[in-house]
Amino acid sequence: MVYSTVAALLALAILAGLYLYQRFGEMLKHTGKLGGPPAYPILGNGLLFLNKSPAEFLRIIGALLKQHGDCFRVWLGTQLAIVIIDPKDIEVAKNPTIQQKVFDEVRQVIGDDRTRPVTMAMLNDMHYLDLVIKETLRLYPSVPLFGRKIHETTEINGKMIPAGANVIIVPFYLGRDARYFPDPDRFDPERFNVERSAEKANPYQYIPFSAGPRNCIGQKFAVAELKSIVSKVLRHYEILPTTEKQDESFIAELILRPEHEVPPSRPAMFVATLTFLALIASIAYYVYVERFSKILKHSGKLGGPPAYPLIGNGLLFAGKTPAEFLQTVGRLIQQYGKCFRVWLGTQMLIVITEPKDIEVLLSSNKYIDKSIEYDFIRPWLGEGLLTSTGRKWHTHRKVITPTFHFKILEQFVEIFDQQSSTFVQVLGAHAKSGETFDIFRPVTLCALDVICETAMGTKVNAQLNTESEYVQAVKDITNLVQIRLFNFLIRYEIFYRFSDNRRKQLEALKVLHGYTDSVIKSRREELNRASDSGSATERDVNDNDLGIKKKMAFLDMLLQSKIDGQPLTDLEIREEVDTFMFEGHDTTTSAISFLLQNLAKHPEIQQKVFDEVRNVVGDDRTRPVTIAMLNDMHYLDLVIKETLRLYPSVPMFGRKMMEDAEINGKVFPAGSNTIILPFFLGRNPEFFPNPEKFDPERFNVETSAEKTNPYQYVPFSAGPRNCIGQKFAVAEIKSLVSKLLRHYEILPPVGRYDETFIAELILRPEKGIY
Repeated sequence: MVYSTVAALLALAILAGLYLYQRFGEMLKHTGKLGGPPAYPILGNGLLFLNKSPAEFLRIIGALLKQHGDCFRVWLGTQLAIVIIDPKDIEVAKNPTIQQKVFDEVRQVIGDDRTRPVTMAMLNDMHYLDLVIKETLRLYPSVPLFGRKIHETTEINGKMIPAGANVIIVPFYLGRDARYFPDPDRFDPERFNVERSAEKANPYQYIPFSAGPRNCIGQKFAVAELKSIVSKVLRHYEILPTTEKQDESFIAELILRPEHEVPPSRPAMFVATLTFLALIASIAYYVYVERFSKILKHSGKLGGPPAYPLIGNGLLFAGKTPAEFLQTVGRLIQQYGKCFRVWLGTQMLIVITEPKDIEVLLSSNKYIDKSIEYDFIRPWLGEGLLTSTGRKWHTHRKVITPTFHFKILEQFVEIFDQQSSTFVQVLGAHAKSGETFDIFRPVTLCALDVICETAMGTKVNAQLNTESEYVQAVKDITNLVQIRLFNFLIRYEIFYRFSDNRRKQLEALKVLHGYTDSVIKSRREELNRASDSGSATERDVNDNDLGIKKKMAFLDMLLQSKIDGQPLTDLEIREEVDTFMFEGHDTTTSAISFLLQNLAKHPEIQQKVFDEVRNVVGDDRTRPVTIAMLNDMHYLDLVIKETLRLYPSVPMFGRKMMEDAEINGKVFPAGSNTIILPFFLGRNPEFFPNPEKFDPERFNVETSAEKTNPYQYVPFSAGPRNCIGQKFAVAEIKSLVSKLLRHYEILPPVGRYDETFIAELILRPEKGIY
């Protein structure tokens, strides 16, 4: 029983830690920049204040201010407190009014009759007592510290205050700071007189009643009460000091007060330990109730494999290769049907292969948040079109959509054709040798050349220079994301931060972001120079001194775009360019490679495609294709669709449920992630008869497989968050395939095809395509 209890507590502690890290990840991103004492998981800086008396608490805050400056962060358990005494940072305050007076003034205003009642007018005439009260509250503010909770991330004078943080303002130390109040320990009411008021320099140096819209509503009441009592006392007594030395120790509780001489008791170590364990258990219970109770309530109704506490269904996938992962998912679909749940640790995934459910999910403008897996690519892409949501996604989608207009695509087709010619040249060596080779690698490099030139207007020459630092960084970052997708432990940021993969990721990001930033800077300067000289209009930029027009890159259009009348920032442009890079090279590589494999497997289909290409382009193998020619390759369209049915470039994608949703009688709870699997949709005989047969004709106009329900076929997703670049992708595929078939016949390898697939960021063959 004892062991099970300890194990339960440990499990709850780990669960709490994982959840808290996920919940406070955004805060953690900014806290390092604020500075502050080192913090521990769960406890934060709690040990600094453990068993400390209120007086000691105040002294510790003072020491931290000296050590970390006017603005720093402290973690009290899982609560982030940001301590501020810099008046520039206190935006939550406004002018306080306070009044003071002394004995002679009291006598002058009221007279010698000690029983005479005071009036409001008399109190208002006690101007010097006003100064005394202000000086008293400077040194001894009744409320020594107060705070505000930040509900959205806010930048204050260059410091990021993250949503969820608590800002702590400390009037006690503001009033004792020599920068704002010279000789601060001297009691000097005159510093508040009208001529040289200490409040003039910055009213936020002196805020004993807070300030702004949430200042103390009763401050006039308080000052009047103070004056009334003090004036009454001074009319009867002389107040004498104690003969003993004054004790200047204070207790900062709800109010400031002198410290009692009775020392606080210190609990024994075992009591502290029990308290800590109880705290962990309480946090874990809170996590369970707050996050998982609703999800668990609905998960049982969805069905799925039995799950274990903490690890969920992790054992089903532990130690599995990406290829085995896909096979495991296939078996679960056969066992649990078209909609079921899987727990990966504390994350619930709802797997969907029912077109009616997919239609509700993808066609809605409500369910547009990407699933948690997309967070793994966020360090590279930031808040680009793939990963952003809400207003940013809507506005950027609107700006970027015209980029894929057919007139722009026509310029891109020139690049497709040029890079396809290089591709044909590279394959010449393989053709001469007559040996079987893996087509995947050369297609990847060609796609990378295409996307770099169309996205940024730069040539990386990946096909001819495979050792390029940028090319290697792209390969590294995609591999690292793929590893993280299938490693149960490093899916959690708290563990990933300490992994070697994190270091490799940072190295790759330095290259990727550095390259994109340099291109953006160079291109912006080039456009500005052209604009200043009058040699360029919005869409007429010269490439060189010969006057050859430079093809507009995706980057150029972003540089000339505006949102709400303002140009996009360099960071926003980099995010969108990097997103275009990511989405446009690996996905196209997968589609082209599998298409070429199927042309080799089915020579009769290859012949039909070749005949069509020859009819459209002619016998001149060097003739550049145009967008009009590509649009006339209708049979190749069918071949591309059939390829993507069996081999969708993105085999799975997801949405995060931000609120409970009822979809066709099933409740998808908030916090869960829905996973859609085009790979299994396209191989379901219910939707596609004889699904293993490669049959482009199933997509012709008369018998189109898309007619019954378009959500049976979603290789480019669907709805408002469908793939914005699908026309670009299809044009690129057609350009490369048509160029290749005008030069070579694609032959199958000797022996059997290996139909084992890896479902990573893209679908790829486990052992290559030969």
